[in-house]
Amino acid sequence: MTSKSRQQKKPKKPTETETRNFLEAVGWFVFMFSIVEQQVHQTLWHFTKVDPAIARCIFSGTGINAALDHLKRISEATEWPPFRRKLLG
Repeated sequence: MTSKSRQQKKPKKPTETETRNFLEAVGWFVFMFSIVEQQVHQTLWHFTKVDPAIARCIFSGTGINAALDHLKRISEATEWPPFRRKLLG
């Protein structure tokens, strides 16, 4: 037999307030991430000088990391000043 001290404790069920706070935090994160992602894509569309309707077709499925990589290459090709390139990370 296993002694009580060696038995695993069941996790405490979160309260309704804790659950609500968690879900609100997740929702806020998803909301803010989508805004940042949209801004990165609009910046990419701007610097590629592509119409937004066409850009949505060309860059659909482009993740945020790939979009930033494209922007970094554009900054090198068009010789952005160093302070501006640094903003891309």
